[in-house]
Amino acid sequence: DDACPATKGIAKYQGCPEMKDVLNKAMKGVFFETGSSKLKSESLPILNQLVQVMENNPDAKLTIDGHTDNTGDHDLNVKLSKERAEAVKAYLVSKGIAEDRMTTHGYGPDKPMDTNDTKEGRANNRRVEFSVN
Repeated sequence: DDACPATKGIAKYQGCPEMKDVLNKAMKGVFFETGSSKLKSESLPILNQLVQVMENNPDAKLTIDGHTDNTGDHDLNVKLSKERAEAVKAYLVSKGIAEDRMTTHGYGPDKPMDTNDTKEGRANNRRVEFSVN
């Protein structure tokens, strides 16, 4: 009866990982083509885990926030970050998660989690964050 045989989880969630763990992994595991909102295929395993967690928590509502580094035009970065959040939402909807369970925001470079002065810092700032409402 393991709903998530490929991942370590707990019995309470039919063998699936807890939502908090999946959300934390998703923040570091969702990738896009450079300058694009096209999801890279390496993002799909963690997004599929997120689908399973959402299915196991039917009352959960998800906020998806897109962020970029400060390289390039500010307005284009805000637009790109919104498009990336929307791309994640569209993927989840394509897997059966109700659209009205998710909201998206695009913050561009306005909420960095790290410095934009280093390559590593900029990479950390290019992310999608998830929170449960």
